[in-house]
Amino acid sequence: MAGHSTGSSRTEPFQSHKPYRSCIRKPNSPENCDNERELNIYLTGLCHHTVELIPGAAMVGVTLLDPQRTPITVARTVSAVEDLDAAQYQAGRGPGLEAVTAGSVVTADRVDAARRWPEFAQVASTFGVSSFLATPLPSLQPGMSTGAVTVYGTRDSELQDTDNALMNVVVAAAGYAIAGAERYREARNLSRHLEHALDSRGVIDQAKGIVMTMHGVDADTAFRMLTDMSQRTNKKVRVVAEELIASICLRT
Repeated sequence: MAGHSTGSSRTEPFQSHKPYRSCIRKPNSPENCDNERELNIYLTGLCHHTVELIPGAAMVGVTLLDPQRTPITVARTVSAVEDLDAAQYQAGRGPGLEAVTAGSVVTADRVDAARRWPEFAQVASTFGVSSFLATPLPSLQPGMSTGAVTVYGTRDSELQDTDNALMNVVVAAAGYAIAGAERYREARNLSRHLEHALDSRGVIDQAKGIVMTMHGVDADTAFRMLTDMSQRTNKKVRVVAEELIASICLRT
């Protein structure tokens, strides 16, 4: 992990945040994080453990970037974290977002926050938060940031002396679970694509058989006739095949 970010760091504004979904339970092992709900359960438990692990930590949240690179709070210890994170997302700047953009650990006290992220700092002060520690999550793809774990403290400067090794343990565990969930989603999507492809092939083969019977042609010619119809009507071959089959069914 890179060193602490300095006050000269700048970030580009992010898009507005999306709704937060919560499900707090005792965390399973990261190997079982094979869907969004299980991932939320695990990360929520990890947030609570982080409060116990990090001296000065009062609240913790996990921010992930969705496919459109919009930050979303996917886990937290208390509901106040949602408001604090929302203030970051709406302002486009804050400790968690800076950690995501810079790819390095970000710490700040109340004075630093007011200078670097004034809109966010004003909201944070209403919750009695005056110390901040944000650590980026491991990237799932080279050059693509994943998110960050943000720790909020109520005592000024207390989080600035946190041992990076402690946060490295937290983000490594979170990154492992997130990567497992991502692999599961990719495998599930691939399975759906294969099922759709097999289904499409069955429909097209059935339509080819109808064309072969109706026109007395071979399989290659029948498929060529279907593709010609697809080009003329600007419809997918599968759609042409489905319409042909439907028309035959109506006649019988």
